[in-house]
Amino acid sequence: MVLNGDYDMTGGALANFWRSAENFHMIPDGGPMIWAVSQASPLRRAVVEGDLNLFHYNPPNPGAGYASGGFMADVKVMGTVTSGSQQQFLTRNSEIEKWETGVWNMVFVGSTGVPESHCSNEDGGPYTTVDATPLIAEKAYLVADGDSYKLMKPKLEKEKVGNTPGFDNADEIDFSDIYVASESDSAATINAKLEEGLHLILQPGNYQLEDSIKVNNADTVVFGMGLVTLIAADGKPCMEVADVDGVRVSGILF
Repeated sequence: MVLNGDYDMTGGALANFWRSAENFHMIPDGGPMIWAVSQASPLRRAVVEGDLNLFHYNPPNPGAGYASGGFMADVKVMGTVTSGSQQQFLTRNSEIEKWETGVWNMVFVGSTGVPESHCSNEDGGPYTTVDATPLIAEKAYLVADGDSYKLMKPKLEKEKVGNTPGFDNADEIDFSDIYVASESDSAATINAKLEEGLHLILQPGNYQLEDSIKVNNADTVVFGMGLVTLIAADGKPCMEVADVDGVRVSGILF
């Protein structure tokens, strides 16, 4: 549950940035799940067994706190999504029972149960709807397998509609093929592991880099946990990806 950061409605969720939630099944208790965010706050690979609100109503202020932008993908909502005061929102490859309201621009790509396109918020909602996602590789994710974990690399999909059935369209990567880094690791240490052909998981933290992280091998997965932050060395990019196919990078603030 993400509530407004400011209980003055003009502040509302406008400062709720840089947070994410994914890979869970929720049964809301006593009301809808609340995801009141603005920008850079993805909701992914989730099943909500009930309603979902993309804003937070703050009594007694009257009305809903402002919220300005967000993103969800590969989500199944077994109820109504109410955008309320949410000004703009992008929903991709999700299955929704029903969608209500919209302020300026609600965009849907490859999603079911969503409104048809309609220009402006007069005599209808401000909706832009694209039937299918032409080409997509969903974000990598972790799963528990007994006492161990695996990193899952979703397969490339074409003309995708709806969420991923069973969330099983992925290749498994065993942790013996992964280097799990921490913020105390240098770029040199991380690069040496990547050159060995290992995939990379970055644990949460602020990585003060003395050099760029260099991804030179095809099909490498670089997975940040909890929106990892990479801080560049002077005059050098945080990360360099060679001209190779199949590299996946996610969960990182640069």
